[in-house]
Amino acid sequence: LGINILEIKKINVMNMLPALVMIVVLLWLVPNIGI
Repeated sequence: LGINILEIKKINVMNMLPALVMIVVLLWLVPNIGI
């Protein structure tokens, strides 16, 4: 069970990374662009 939970967490993190990157990029771009 422990190994399965760790693998599930890894999959969830990998799925979340693109969304987190997009949020960070948007937060960085909006003030710089001046929207």
